[in-house]
Amino acid sequence: MPKTNEAALAAFVARKAEIDAALDRIRAASDDHFFASPEDMHWGHVTALADHAALLKRITDELHAEGEHAPRRGAEPCWVLTDAAHCETARPAPRQKDLVPRRGSSPSQATRW
Repeated sequence: MPKTNEAALAAFVARKAEIDAALDRIRAASDDHFFASPEDMHWGHVTALADHAALLKRITDELHAEGEHAPRRGAEPCWVLTDAAHCETARPAPRQKDLVPRRGSSPSQATRW
């Protein structure tokens, strides 16, 4: 398939359908208490649910720019900037004068101050 906007749109719609199907399956499992019966409940069920919740939190944090994906105070997101040189991820390499040697190391093992 050629790499055009139409192809990207088709791929996006296909991926979205995959996500929608996965969310439907998660919702159905949740409605059925994740297939756990009250008589058989143990801490392994709790641990498994905590693991699932942590994975979902990573996804929602990234989607909504929260948690570890939240922008740092005073840092403008790269997609807002018109000049990529000011982007935090596009930081230039440190200059030699910005490097300081670590205690007991040679100048070639200098780190950024």
